[in-house]
Amino acid sequence: HQQITEISAETTIFDITQIFNLRKLLSETGTHLTVNDLLVTTRIFHSAHYRPSSSVQMEIDALAGVARTRMERRLLHAIESSLARGRRVNPALGIPIDASPYEPQERIYLLTFRNLSESLIWAWDDTWEAYQAYRRIEPPDTPEGRTAFDEFARRRARLIGNLRAFSYLLAASKAVTLRGESFSVAVFELLSNLPTPLQHVLRLIPEQFPALNEIIRGDEVYSNIGRVAPGSSLSRFITAKDDGNAKTLVWGILTDDQGRMVITMRDFRPHVAPLIRAGRTDLARKLAQDYVVGYTADLIGLVARLYAMLQVTPPAPNL
Repeated sequence: HQQITEISAETTIFDITQIFNLRKLLSETGTHLTVNDLLVTTRIFHSAHYRPSSSVQMEIDALAGVARTRMERRLLHAIESSLARGRRVNPALGIPIDASPYEPQERIYLLTFRNLSESLIWAWDDTWEAYQAYRRIEPPDTPEGRTAFDEFARRRARLIGNLRAFSYLLAASKAVTLRGESFSVAVFELLSNLPTPLQHVLRLIPEQFPALNEIIRGDEVYSNIGRVAPGSSLSRFITAKDDGNAKTLVWGILTDDQGRMVITMRDFRPHVAPLIRAGRTDLARKLAQDYVVGYTADLIGLVARLYAMLQVTPPAPNL
């Protein structure tokens, strides 16, 4: 049995009030995003935009500067490959859905979700660029300012439309999964009816074909259990993964009874095991912590930026 090596990292958002304020503002546009929708949206954005912080990049550069042996070059290649793949490939998220209200004996269904359209990320980046261009014009009530606002408003409308479509897609995917009709649920039900030895063999097949594995299981687990009951002492949630080797990241998210959102990440990316074997657990931990902190920063930043953009009104005419 192959031992899977992992690193864990965690970060906390101490006040998530702004997320609820944003949801209220979005609802006024007819866009009803849940907190989990915003978290998933951020994960997709974060995956595409992540770059190591300056301190972690210095560590990587230091390793590159002394990489003389084959093992050291392999370590560097593993890190660079992991980071490049994370930016290039949209994560396929395996999202556990509570099945108990529908099929109590099932406990959970697995929703495998991948955002196949990059238009959401493009629309977000384009809108923020137009917003900044408009804000740089002083005073705004000039022909140049009105033109800049019109361009920003056009891009903002497109972004809102993309967010609304994204929320519909997530809701529809969840509805299909809760009916037990998703492809991943169908595969798991098929496997459960086979003899145990055959189940074990067939469960390993998707890992040999990444595209198939992503459709069935996803390459990340993304589990948000929401806010705990008042008075609960639960303070973090570390979620499980399946017994395969294909999962790269496992996210567990919990909001405690004080409103603090705790995000815990288990890191199985390809560079983790080689770094640990080479005695560089310190660097593996820094890479994991930097990644989860980057995700948290993106969540806070995206919420703040979208909230600001939604509040912009046309420039008042001079009287």
